[in-house]
Amino acid sequence: MEASPLTQQARPEIFQQKIVKLYEALFQVRRFTFPHDDADAENDKPEGFWREFFLLKPDRPSLLNTLDGFGPDDLIHLQPQTRQLFFRAVACLKKGNGTSVLHALETLTTFFSAVLPKKYTNPSSDIIAVLAGLDHVDTVFTDFVGALDSIIRNGNTLEIRQRAVEVVLSITSGAYQTSLLTYFIQRDLFPAIMKFIQDSNSPDMALEPFTLLGLLTNYNKFEFQNPYQLRLNDFVNEAAIQKIVRCVGQSCKILRGQYIDILEDLPEGWSLSHTLSMIGLGKITPGARPNQKPNHDPEAAKQMFAKLPGEEAAVLLGTYDFSHANKLFCFNLVTMSAEKGEEQPISSLLSLTSYLLQHAFLSNRATNYAHLSLMVFRLLIEDQLLCKRICSEESKVAVRLCRQRQPYLPIVKGERILATSVLDTMVDAINHNLRRRLDVSLYTLCVGITLRIISYLSRSRTRIQYHWSELFRSLLALIRFLTTYASDLKSLSHFETLLDLVVNLLALSLSAGEAFLPTPAAYDDLFYKVVESGEILVKFRDTYSLSKRPSNSIDTLVNVTAHYKTMLDSGGSKKNLTSTQVAEVIKQGYETLSIQTKEGLDGWERYREADDRALLKKMARATVMDVKVMLGMSRLSRPPSISTIAKIALFAFISPWLWSFISPILSPYLPHALRPAPDDASTYPEHECRPHRYSTELVSLDPLLIYIENFLRPSEITELLEAGERAFSPSTVFKNGRLTGTADRTSSSAGLPRDNPTVDCVLSRAQGFMGSMVDPNKDDIGPPQLVRYTAGQLFNKHHDWYDTPQLTRKGMRGHGRTWNRVASFFAILEDNCKGGETWFPYIDNTHSRRDDTHHLWRAHEEGGLAFKPIAGNALFWVNLHGNGTGDDRTIHAGLTVTEGLKTAMNIWPRKFYD
Repeated sequence: MEASPLTQQARPEIFQQKIVKLYEALFQVRRFTFPHDDADAENDKPEGFWREFFLLKPDRPSLLNTLDGFGPDDLIHLQPQTRQLFFRAVACLKKGNGTSVLHALETLTTFFSAVLPKKYTNPSSDIIAVLAGLDHVDTVFTDFVGALDSIIRNGNTLEIRQRAVEVVLSITSGAYQTSLLTYFIQRDLFPAIMKFIQDSNSPDMALEPFTLLGLLTNYNKFEFQNPYQLRLNDFVNEAAIQKIVRCVGQSCKILRGQYIDILEDLPEGWSLSHTLSMIGLGKITPGARPNQKPNHDPEAAKQMFAKLPGEEAAVLLGTYDFSHANKLFCFNLVTMSAEKGEEQPISSLLSLTSYLLQHAFLSNRATNYAHLSLMVFRLLIEDQLLCKRICSEESKVAVRLCRQRQPYLPIVKGERILATSVLDTMVDAINHNLRRRLDVSLYTLCVGITLRIISYLSRSRTRIQYHWSELFRSLLALIRFLTTYASDLKSLSHFETLLDLVVNLLALSLSAGEAFLPTPAAYDDLFYKVVESGEILVKFRDTYSLSKRPSNSIDTLVNVTAHYKTMLDSGGSKKNLTSTQVAEVIKQGYETLSIQTKEGLDGWERYREADDRALLKKMARATVMDVKVMLGMSRLSRPPSISTIAKIALFAFISPWLWSFISPILSPYLPHALRPAPDDASTYPEHECRPHRYSTELVSLDPLLIYIENFLRPSEITELLEAGERAFSPSTVFKNGRLTGTADRTSSSAGLPRDNPTVDCVLSRAQGFMGSMVDPNKDDIGPPQLVRYTAGQLFNKHHDWYDTPQLTRKGMRGHGRTWNRVASFFAILEDNCKGGETWFPYIDNTHSRRDDTHHLWRAHEEGGLAFKPIAGNALFWVNLHGNGTGDDRTIHAGLTVTEGLKTAMNIWPRKFYD
């Protein structure tokens, strides 16, 4: 019997896909050879190779890994292979054979993702050399763009059409700064893209083509007349526009969800399940239990917030361009109703804007997207027909606004006029972005949008229910901030525009408030707040020389305060008036008040795109990066998935050595229990109150006065200032049974929220310092307070204890009992000043080992000791004798700040009496 010609092949150790072998065959050996001429390159692989190449399903990770191994110079030497791949793929697209076309599109997307981002010496010419060569680039790219146009417009399936869009996105984002995009400008893809959007069957499917339009519209738009920009102006297909609007709303909802996944900020109403879970009995609750979001410590949450928004934010660039160019799009964006179970698109867009604005300070990217969202709303408000609808009952809609950072605005449940939600978003932005390096353009946008809304309301005499007091309080707090930090702010670009807007907005509200404020009480409250801030307004005017600016209405505000100051001073014996009495004086003053305003106070300049040229170019670049991530093209590190983390954590038990190496890298994304321990085993998680080392010096034994160095951490100082920044108002004193203003105390004060983790930590430290002096089961620490002194401000001699113990108000801890301030802490937060010492005239230095000229304090010329303000340090003293009466030797004063700024924190422990 003859032997069989068939032989058994050895079983390979590793099975490899055929397409991967073709990748290796295509890119083997030639890596360091000089390129052949084009004719040789064209004939390098036979026809059968390429037929098989595009019939097989591409292995995109393998192709990506293969190309990633080549540098820019290597790819230039691989011109024959890369050109063949591109030429053959274009030819496949032109033939239009189903499966091969799909595989060619997926191959091209991966190919461009690997080849285009390389750092070439001459990007345009080098990329052209790699893809087609200078001699063939016009012909090949004309065919290429034409084939893509045809597939996007009339492809056999939506999947193939979507893949064609991804190819255009990949080359548009990868070669955005090169001349290759001119081929997509010369061949207008707008009709094809819009037809695909109209044919799409879900909002998600419209995201990529709409983002592509945003990139193409912004390509060199300020250098030449971009045809896509012209197309946006003329487009009137309402069906396609409505699908785009739905896409925008859906994308914004997804982006907002990324913030909520880090920190749930929706106040939870009462429920049986919630109550039982609060006392540890949640497991007995009937029915399904809702998924609980993880609690992240503040530092980890901050790092996670800094990575947001997600790449879907690229949709905002196209949203801005359509809003700027197309009135029909704006109308549908504002008026489109919600689908069943969904939000209205405008509600989702405004909601996302509020989340962006509360976290804008964390990254330039978040700041830029916040700007872009605000520009959309500015364009909507500047359209008077749309503004009318936004301010009318027709626009009522429920909007979920961000509540992830204090201070909070009053929560309003249910539907309300859209303009009120816009105003809330602007107020939140003003409150949460106060920094010495102020984002002037962001504040100009927020105040400008508010001015436009109030201008429309006053002209149309439209009254809407809104917590107007919060808006005016925030504007006056902004003025106080601008006055306090003038030395840091004066040099900022376009700062004068912001000064004019803030002042003119308040002046307009004073002069036209009767036309849009819902009640006389709301109008009275505005006057009360302005009169209360009279000294700050005068200082604000003088600091920036606003009287010399013809476009600024500061004199209107100052004249109003001067009018009422004259009336209040003429009260004679009734110098110390209650707030109710002041309000009555304000009402009486209307009869003699004449508000002189400048012409055109309610006017504003229409938006000009050229003014934001630099920002829009930055946003185009940011969108390019987000598109790369969207397509899976980016090399930037992304947070690992939860399933990946779980697998790694499981592997930690098998390989502790590997875990010790990789855990610091993964730490921000790990559950708290799996995070590596810090170097100092004694430290605590960031959200817990960690032990803190400070040193003390006994200054006086009787009365007890102790100097504490390093009482506050620098990070705590920053957080305390942020917690109280918005709440500063003129300081008061307790006299004749009521709180009142006085010339003896000219500083500003701000209450601190007890539920703030940093405030709670500092109060716990103070309570621990006092030991058994206070009984935690019986005694308490009163409301903490920040106090701020600017140049010329002081607090004359006074004591912290009350002449008679105070009765606890109803609803407070210890109701029905009396108390007094047993001791005081005075901690310095900001010491950028001259003067401003804390003077104890009846304290000597007999118990201190330091001499009287030490850098911490000095002997005052009139007797006693004067303590210098040093950030982080504190004073502690006991106010009461053993019998509960006040100790006059603790009388002290805040000496005049001659220059700069001093901010401190008051902590007053309370001793309760049975």
